[in-house]
Amino acid sequence: MWTRGAESAQMSPPTFPLDGQPFSAAGSYLTFNYLSNVRDRSSTVGLRSVHGGIPTPAIFDLVPSAPSSKAFDANFEPDGALSIPTATAGDPAQAAFDSPTVVRITAPRSSGLALAAANLRLFDTLTPLGPAKWQFIKRSSDIILGVEVVSGSVEVETKWHGEMSDPVVFHLAPGTVVTITERVDDAVAAANTTQLPTYAEWLANAPPAPAEYAYARALAAYVTWHTLVAPSGQFSRPAMYMSKNWMASVWSWDHCFNAMALASYPALCWAQIATMFEHQSARGNLPDSLNDREITYAFMKPPVHGWTIDKMHAAGVLGDAEVEAALGKLDKWTDFWLSERVGAGRSLPAYYHGNDSGWDNSTVFDLGVPVESPDLASHLVLQLDSLARAATRLGLYDRAAGYTVRADALFAKLVETLWAGDRFTARHVPSDSVIDGGSLLLLQPLMLGARLPAHILTALVKRLETSGFITPFGLATESTNSDKYTSDGYWRGPVWAPSTLLIVDGLKRAGQTELAGRIARAFCNAFKIGGSAENFNALTGEANRDTAYSWTASVFLVLASEYL
Repeated sequence: MWTRGAESAQMSPPTFPLDGQPFSAAGSYLTFNYLSNVRDRSSTVGLRSVHGGIPTPAIFDLVPSAPSSKAFDANFEPDGALSIPTATAGDPAQAAFDSPTVVRITAPRSSGLALAAANLRLFDTLTPLGPAKWQFIKRSSDIILGVEVVSGSVEVETKWHGEMSDPVVFHLAPGTVVTITERVDDAVAAANTTQLPTYAEWLANAPPAPAEYAYARALAAYVTWHTLVAPSGQFSRPAMYMSKNWMASVWSWDHCFNAMALASYPALCWAQIATMFEHQSARGNLPDSLNDREITYAFMKPPVHGWTIDKMHAAGVLGDAEVEAALGKLDKWTDFWLSERVGAGRSLPAYYHGNDSGWDNSTVFDLGVPVESPDLASHLVLQLDSLARAATRLGLYDRAAGYTVRADALFAKLVETLWAGDRFTARHVPSDSVIDGGSLLLLQPLMLGARLPAHILTALVKRLETSGFITPFGLATESTNSDKYTSDGYWRGPVWAPSTLLIVDGLKRAGQTELAGRIARAFCNAFKIGGSAENFNALTGEANRDTAYSWTASVFLVLASEYL
């Protein structure tokens, strides 16, 4: 684990293109980007809200009266302003965050700017509160915004239709400045006193990276910084969303990988972990996902939590008090899998859906569910081993011994049931059919590191190196030799952050440091090419899906600082 103060040589805050990266600020639920709706790209910059998960359509479009002839050319400095070019060079429209709840909009000096309410629905209402002040209720987004003129003049175009306003357009004269303020009514949000760092402070304290990755490190720092949202509703602590594009929630393994990149901010690291456990059910399972307004339990994610907490405790980021508080919750989480998910007459826990594994559409699930997959038992063995180490550090020796006994027994069942002589397989529970194939999921037991017997480790490493999984950009989630490999197939081919880190960490603990470093560097090269994408084309490094994904940034920072 890197130590604070060992960051890379400093660079001035960079400029990022809005085409791919939202413009937002740590703690804010407001964001600017080129999305008119979920996954729908727009050539107009829009102001949107990420309250409530899958974000709402644009609230306001920012439309210069003399637009630039080039599309998608807006850019921003994280602690500064978003610049939207116009037909007059050097005279952009601008937006900046005065605070997480206040944005300041400035019209170009040589031309005007329209703030046009977008996607108006029933009950969306504009109310004048004075000659230069309005309230806008965006009912379909469940948000109330105040609009106020700071300087200059504004003409309002609107019409009342009995139950809603349509249109709602603020025409800003050249050089006019207005603020848009989110009204905070939520009690948790109103009581929030958390002060989050500026981007410059965040970048200075981000994990170090080799000089060749300086820009990538700055981008990763921006992604992990701006995806933070303030306490509100379901969140009693600051939480890191997966994205402020459209994956605007926290999923119950993503948060662990994000926590690992926060060694400079122990309280924020703990907040990422504790937030999910605050919503643990009485049965022991964790939610599948969580945002400030919604919580879902239909699925879940794999138990990477003990491994995460052990790593951060061993590094001194988490203290004994946090870890001791977590042990009981981790016990319940482990027991859930080993009681409720082990079928009658079976010896291993099973996934009831691909979503439960985090590998939603992996080819391992092509036969149907439930599936006993070797990664799940491996996660639980690793969790029990991690708990044993943590308990030992706390002086809880009897408890540590109990964890080790359970880990040994589960590992023996894993090998007995799913080891096929030179590889791990999975098992389709209803038919008891063996599932083999080209999914990297079957190689995830490499996460167990030195616990693996030499013959199993050797066989798994050979398969990893010779079967089309290692590419110049990381680990393909489906072998590139497989007829099921798909370049943008989600978990059927692309390179992903969590699967990479788990295997790299296990290889390093198993003494396979050269291979671990080679894979880590390949992933960092993918990040250098494709940015902080949800996943990467395994053969080209190009970005797939959401392009501002926080766990991708977090894993890049961890790999670049600890494994290269």
